[in-house]
Amino acid sequence: MVNPTFCFASSAPPRLVSVRGGTEALLGYSQSEFITGKVILKDLVHPGDAEIAERIFSSGPGARSGCFNIRLRHADGRIRCVKGCYNKKHARTRDNIILELTLEDARNVREPGDPFLLTSFKPLIEHTNDYIYIKNCNHVILAASHAVAFLTDTARDRAELAGKTDYDLHPEAIADVSYQLENQAFAENRRMNQIQQFASQDGSSHWLDDRKYPITGPDGEVAGIFGIAPDIDM
Repeated sequence: MVNPTFCFASSAPPRLVSVRGGTEALLGYSQSEFITGKVILKDLVHPGDAEIAERIFSSGPGARSGCFNIRLRHADGRIRCVKGCYNKKHARTRDNIILELTLEDARNVREPGDPFLLTSFKPLIEHTNDYIYIKNCNHVILAASHAVAFLTDTARDRAELAGKTDYDLHPEAIADVSYQLENQAFAENRRMNQIQQFASQDGSSHWLDDRKYPITGPDGEVAGIFGIAPDIDM
């Protein structure tokens, strides 16, 4: 399935000119629902990513192209983590800006730093009873220890965690905190942590100090997150 591409003309609000590709596969809405205005793409943006959306849709000075991570609400009500790329150019008449926006499910994106993260940390994860995980720069889990699975809603073992995001595995409020901390770790290139309460599948409650360490890849860019969450007494 071809990733969906939206084309907007600058106005207030931005006017959708065309859409192609698999909108339904990504977001659960048909192309016609976007074209007719029944569904507005900006309305699907997670409130925590409103500034990202404003920057992308702005016709003012700024970057004319780039890639970004954003959260969008699927038709089923759940949040999807999305990797997007945009390009802005003047219309032929030069009287407005044309924005071309391509979106892809972050779970399907293979980043250059993924093999490095797996090679560096997967052996550690496979031989521990601690809550340990690695994620790439799109917030997608690459690997996790056996213990992590039992803190999710439905996963039976760690094999079911790879290729998913926290929004697939936890209530949205918990996933929101995790996503925000990871963004801070990426932006500030330092460890971030948050004490959170998790309910395990056997009904027991656990207070964990969820520590997220940004990991720099061979190219000098942040490749992802190494996470460890020890139990704490409350």
